[in-house]
Amino acid sequence: MNRFPIWDSHIHLNQYPKEKIPYYLEKWENGGVEGIIAVATDLRSSYELLEWKQKYPDFIHIAMGHHPEQELPVEKDLLDLLALIQMESSKIVAIGEVGIIHYRQSELGVNDLNGYIELLKIFTETAKKLNVPIILHAVHDKTEIALQTLLEENMKKAHFHWFKSSKETTKKVIEAGYTVSFTPELTFRERDQMIAKQFPLTQILLETDGPWPLEGNFNGRIPEPIWIRESISTLAKLKKLTEEDIVYVLNQNISHLYLESI
Repeated sequence: MNRFPIWDSHIHLNQYPKEKIPYYLEKWENGGVEGIIAVATDLRSSYELLEWKQKYPDFIHIAMGHHPEQELPVEKDLLDLLALIQMESSKIVAIGEVGIIHYRQSELGVNDLNGYIELLKIFTETAKKLNVPIILHAVHDKTEIALQTLLEENMKKAHFHWFKSSKETTKKVIEAGYTVSFTPELTFRERDQMIAKQFPLTQILLETDGPWPLEGNFNGRIPEPIWIRESISTLAKLKKLTEEDIVYVLNQNISHLYLESI
């Protein structure tokens, strides 16, 4: 299967050791990775990804946004980020990573989600104006909140990364025609496998979310896009298709969602 090109649909490239990024990029490309969707988490990382995009324009495709698992941006930073997105719109393929806080909600003392919902609406409007998809961090019970926001805003193209939600909300995401992605934990996590069975293959992508650590067989190792081949093997078994068929559809999905607007 190494002759078939693969994509990592969600990776935090700038969070890898800076001095090792050229090594990793060469390794991944030599390993059959055709490209990556590198996502920002704030204004600073957006600038960093622009620098890497300039050096590797055909391999790195970037998204800009403000990750929800942190405090809301101050007004100046938000305005600067929105201005940067507008100025560099020809270099981005999506708005992201954005969404609704979940894991750090208690830690940051967030009792009212309205600020995060309003920020998501701003990013949704930006994505619509630029005619690019939006990349979402919205897990468990927050998926429903993000989903309803997208539907209210008439957002057509959305990608829920590292998807995990209830059966009821999963059904709604499928009906909305949105895309979801799974990390290599798909290879062993029953929850992910059950969700992947529910979704049509045309609404699925694969990712690493690297360098965020994974569990199971991947524990203690730095995630790399090449691992996605293991996810492809699992997905082929779940969908009762060949690995070649899986790769073909996944690449079509990437092209349709991210590359047609370039």
